Amino acid sequence: MDYHKLILIFAAVVKHGSMNAAAAHLGMTTSAISQHLRNLELHYQIKLMHRTTRKLYLTDAGKLLFQHAEKLEKLSNEIEQSMLNLRSEPEGEVRISLPSGFMKSAALARCLQKINTDYPLIRIVLLASDRYVNLIDENIDIALRVGDHSGQLDTIERLLARWKLWICASPEYLAKKPIQKIVDLYHADWLNPHEQILYNMFAALDLPHSLPPNRIDCLYSVESSTMLALAGLGVTVALEGEISAFVEQGRLTVLFPDVPLREENIYAVTAHRNYSAKVAKVLTVLKEGFAEK
Repeated sequence: MDYHKLILIFAAVVKHGSMNAAAAHLGMTTSAISQHLRNLELHYQIKLMHRTTRKLYLTDAGKLLFQHAEKLEKLSNEIEQSMLNLRSEPEGEVRISLPSGFMKSAALARCLQKINTDYPLIRIVLLASDRYVNLIDENIDIALRVGDHSGQLDTIERLLARWKLWICASPEYLAKKPIQKIVDLYHADWLNPHEQILYNMFAALDLPHSLPPNRIDCLYSVESSTMLALAGLGVTVALEGEISAFVEQGRLTVLFPDVPLREENIYAVTAHRNYSAKVAKVLTVLKEGFAEK
């Protein structure tokens, strides 16, 4: 039996001065109120009140219980209001996990700027990592992920964008080591963010199914391979949304842009469908910001 509920009913009877008045306030019958009070007295094995036709009189035990009941009622109201605020007020910390390459994304920059402007009470915490993270174990509100993860029944995916895979290098590197034909790619100086990405890309381009001999491995860090490409150290592969700003600035050149390579879905993932107002607002901003070109 939920004795916390019985205590709150007891408090309502005391406050309203009678079981009839308390029953009307709580939307219950007087007989149900009376039965709940009897159960409460049986539970504590002590008399809590004396009832006459005109008035209720609290025993010493009843007076003590009423003091605690008021505290319980206050705490219950505070909990209710706090939970309501989470649903209605966009305020507080939102933790976002994302691939390292996204840190240079123009889409992410747009989103962060809009959040700072429109929702100044939301504080974003970015956790950049190219490893897979468990949202619940690592206390993540939203994960930005590449590719389809729909087989995981414990997460909810929302499609944000589709980004092409781009092969790129700096103009300085290409001036020293021109790449004119697709076959030239295999013998270029590669900055390798992930072995499987290179295997898949070489297969799509009908190049040898092996890793290029000249390479620096920046395993599981797209951001590292991109930074080295910007420094003129070689060729790398990245998603268009990760490097579009560098391409627009002329700091990176896309190689063979007309050759079709795979596209990847970009998702915002949460652990639940029900979330706070702050997470809902951030999800909306992400959806709008990543949809822009």
